[in-house]
Amino acid sequence: RRCLAERLAIKGKYKRPTWADWLRAKAVEGDPEALAALRARDAATGLKGDTITGKGGRTHAPVAAERDCITKKGTIIYRVGSTAVRDDGDRLQVSRGANMEGLQAALRLAAKQYGRCIAVSGTEAFKEQVARAAAVGGLPITFDDAALERRRQELLGSGTFGEKTSGHD
Repeated sequence: RRCLAERLAIKGKYKRPTWADWLRAKAVEGDPEALAALRARDAATGLKGDTITGKGGRTHAPVAAERDCITKKGTIIYRVGSTAVRDDGDRLQVSRGANMEGLQAALRLAAKQYGRCIAVSGTEAFKEQVARAAAVGGLPITFDDAALERRRQELLGSGTFGEKTSGHD
């Protein structure tokens, strides 16, 4: 019985991790190849819904945001106050109910990773929030969507960020 108990204790202590767990641990340590391998696995699917990405491809610039964790699918989750920003390598997804600070952080992160021309997809309400966040923060970005860029310019020009102006597209 004692031998069995010792063997089980040793087996539990030196348990071999699964491939995904090992890759995830390496990615958390900062290994870019492990992160790329996680993202290339069949299980990895792109983020959908309200997302932000760039029009020039990823620059692989280092990110200054606080990394919360990395999932087994290779999605990096950043925390900005109460807002979570998910990065799957191709696009950023902002958590529902994100505040102005969280949206601005996501836009800064997108600009750093993808360049100044930002593409936004999702609901009209999300796009309006993003345009408002860019204008309020005076962020040096442009939107690839002409209507969204026009809205950002309207907000910058009017200086009123609280209510929509009558010229909203």
